[in-house]
Amino acid sequence: MARAEDVAAEVTTIVTAGGDDVSYHIPLTVSVVYDGVTYENVYATTNSVITFGRPDGTYWDYPVTPSISIESRDWWALPQQMPDTHFILNVSDGGFQVDGTYRPYGTFTGDTTSIVITAQIQTDGTVAYTYAVSGPLAGNERTGARLTDGTVVTLEEAGVTQVEQAPVLEPEPVPPAPVPEPPVVIPDPEPTPEPQPQPEPAPRPVPVYEPPVQPSEPEPQPEPAPEEAPPAEETPAPVTPEPEPESPPIDPVPEPEEEAPVVVEPVEESTPLEPPVVSVDDVNLESLPPDTPVQLANGVVVTAEVAMAVELLQNPVEFVQNLLTDPMAALSALGSVGADLPPEVREEAEKVVVAAIIAGNIATQAAATAAASAVIRRKP
Repeated sequence: MARAEDVAAEVTTIVTAGGDDVSYHIPLTVSVVYDGVTYENVYATTNSVITFGRPDGTYWDYPVTPSISIESRDWWALPQQMPDTHFILNVSDGGFQVDGTYRPYGTFTGDTTSIVITAQIQTDGTVAYTYAVSGPLAGNERTGARLTDGTVVTLEEAGVTQVEQAPVLEPEPVPPAPVPEPPVVIPDPEPTPEPQPQPEPAPRPVPVYEPPVQPSEPEPQPEPAPEEAPPAEETPAPVTPEPEPESPPIDPVPEPEEEAPVVVEPVEESTPLEPPVVSVDDVNLESLPPDTPVQLANGVVVTAEVAMAVELLQNPVEFVQNLLTDPMAALSALGSVGADLPPEVREEAEKVVVAAIIAGNIATQAAATAAASAVIRRKP
């Protein structure tokens, strides 16, 4: 059982029997506030955990109850077997304090670890939670706070501050510690740059007047001697290159033939073939086309039509008969007079033809008159 000893006025100290995973009720004389909630029942366990509202002996993880865990793990404190361990509670109207000195569960020797958690009530109704730790740690301890909404945050976020040495619990609430204001850092004034010495300007050079120099007459230069023509270089005899061995011809890669554009050339009018020239003595002129070329006896080439007219002129009797029966043929023959004759002979022939035409006309008129008279005589 726990026994109470009065250590100081209005501060009650409870030395417990310690144990393993044991949760002790802290006999508060006033209520305390945690995470905005006021609690009258607070509990402390030998695993270095403070729970609010109800006891929770969880040692393997953070308790599900609103709580503060300070380097918590499976610690134990056995004052009867290990006098260097203890688990003490201090209570006053100013708050509470849990003072524990532990060893890891299952060990009886070795260094101990001391953890002190203090809740000092302040005059404004808030609680200043602090903790101090000394001794070895394994590194797998849990340090954090479970809030009323179930989240786990850091001790700084929960308002729990670490100190180097645990404070003495005051019997009554204390004024809140003033929040130290950050020191105002006044920046050092920037040093005024010292004026740099300006370089003195270099003296300007004074120009020195120099009289102009009169140009001297150029000295006559000797005429250069004519250069001798360089000797003619001998033309080297041409070197006949040795014939290179013929290499087998390499078939060139045929390039794709480009389609030549189609050029439409104008079709020239073909010259009609002229019929062959025939001799007047070898053919019947009446059987030939009128434009067939015919060579006369004197070598002159005329058409078949003109050749027939020439033959007609050469036979006066036949010409006169044609003049009476076919005047157009006679006139055509007359236009062809001299086609086979020299110019002087052609003129005489035209005279004979004209006389024959006149005589033919007279004979025609006489015959017509005689026929008319015969008809008149037979009239009754």
